[in-house]
Amino acid sequence: MGAIDEEFKHLKREYKKLIVRNIKITYRLSSSYPIVYINRVFDTRQDPLKNK
Repeated sequence: MGAIDEEFKHLKREYKKLIVRNIKITYRLSSSYPIVYINRVFDTRQDPLKNK
């Protein structure tokens, strides 16, 4: 559903992101669907350097 998150491209799994209002949600899908693992929830109003 979401776009691939380029910040996590260096990892072996594919992470995707959703941006809803001021929140960025980074997640990955399990190899055995329909499990979704939430990796990070970040308030985009914060300093972007905190997101690293």
